[in-house]
Amino acid sequence: MKNNIIKKDCIKNKIESNKISKSNKSEKGITLVSLVVTVVVLMILSGVIIVSNKENNGVLNIANDKKEETERMTIEETIKTELAEDPPENYSKLIEFLKDYGEIQNEDTPDEAKLITTKGNYEFYVKDIWNVDKQEIPVEGNNVPN
Repeated sequence: MKNNIIKKDCIKNKIESNKISKSNKSEKGITLVSLVVTVVVLMILSGVIIVSNKENNGVLNIANDKKEETERMTIEETIKTELAEDPPENYSKLIEFLKDYGEIQNEDTPDEAKLITTKGNYEFYVKDIWNVDKQEIPVEGNNVPN
């Protein structure tokens, strides 16, 4: 009797140890499969991100556009602030002031005068930077007095 009980216990232990070893093997297989799936998904995502950044509407292009827009607005606001603190008496003094920031094109015609900044080569119409009152601008012919 005792031998039968011991045999039964041995058989149960063997069955349980076989189940444990089988479950360990199957867990390793699942882990390997999940690792492969994860790597494939990451590769697909990285490919999509790389392709989307190379297009015209990529995240990096949008960020660069916003950076340039911010830089342009900063330059414009700096000029406007300095002009507000010390307003020019006439158009020629306004032009002289703006020459510190870059090149002036068409300075003889106030409506078409442009400032092209040294920093960033941004274009601003002079009339947009400072509201030039045409009555105060002494224009004789095409010459602007000094």
